[in-house]
Amino acid sequence: MLMDREAMYSYKAWAFSMDRSSAIAAHVRTLETHVAALLVTCWLRLLE
Repeated sequence: MLMDREAMYSYKAWAFSMDRSSAIAAHVRTLETHVAALLVTCWLRLLE
């Protein structure tokens, strides 16, 4: 019974970690997109 509970807690901690990791990765991708858009905007303004 104790091992079942430990396994459950370990799985929940792992799942939380994976969810958080996925959320952070998605946020980083969003930031990369914003930076790329800003760079393109600056580059286009330099060409004017």
